[in-house]
Amino acid sequence: MLTAGAAVATVVMLCPGSGSAREVAEGARYVALGSSYASGPGLPDMVDVGCARSGHNYPHQVAAAVGLELVDVTCAGATTANILRTPQSLAGGRAAPVQVEAVTERTQLVSVTIGGNDLGLAGSMIKASACARLLESVPAFCETAAGTKPHTQGDFDAVESSIVAVVRAIEERAPQASVMLVQYLPALNPSGATCPALTMSASQAADIRRTYDGLVSATERAARRTGATAIAVPDADAHSACSTTPWVNGLLDPLTAPGGLAGVAGSVHPNLAGTTAVAHEIIARL
Repeated sequence: MLTAGAAVATVVMLCPGSGSAREVAEGARYVALGSSYASGPGLPDMVDVGCARSGHNYPHQVAAAVGLELVDVTCAGATTANILRTPQSLAGGRAAPVQVEAVTERTQLVSVTIGGNDLGLAGSMIKASACARLLESVPAFCETAAGTKPHTQGDFDAVESSIVAVVRAIEERAPQASVMLVQYLPALNPSGATCPALTMSASQAADIRRTYDGLVSATERAARRTGATAIAVPDADAHSACSTTPWVNGLLDPLTAPGGLAGVAGSVHPNLAGTTAVAHEIIARL
């Protein structure tokens, strides 16, 4: 994990498309928006159980290393609608406020990881992997749960438009802020290869990887349209859940998962090594 000892007095950020530099002083306000791939389910030190928000997620690591004032409203299960206009319903009757409301005029940096839940990315991986293991014992449930319809280009275009709307809403609230669209880490490599950590059919794996690739492309297009910066870890595909050095968990067993039953929430989500790799990439771009 990155430490606060790595803090610097001033961070210089390139303004997208402008070629000019913008200075962000130590202590500047940094707002983190997004879903579970940003909030950090299964990581140590939960600071908000309802949102599965960890004190070791990438926003916390970046803020500690660079010395920024962090406002982290990332929340597991969030969609683009939960950032833009719809409070997110949580367990126990609680609701998380619309995330973009955390952005104010004095915000200087905003990171966003969103779109996966719009496409059911993590849910489809969990269902497919769980049902591959349970099919013989509960076939009726699994035949229903694992049957997913492949996404169309129209689905990806809709996510792109929603991400563009997120960036525009941030710009309205904080015209001087730099916006980073942080890509999801891949659970499956480009070939869609499966393994005991992700036990699903070859066709399901191929569909899920196509969904992932479609989300990455949609995010890149949204970045180009808005001037936001797309952040991706260059060698992430070499660290899929089926690699020897995974950055993303497979389907976790409650009997062996770190943290027991609570740790199972980290299934098909970035582990600490992956989260730290994302944090390093963000800092390298600051």
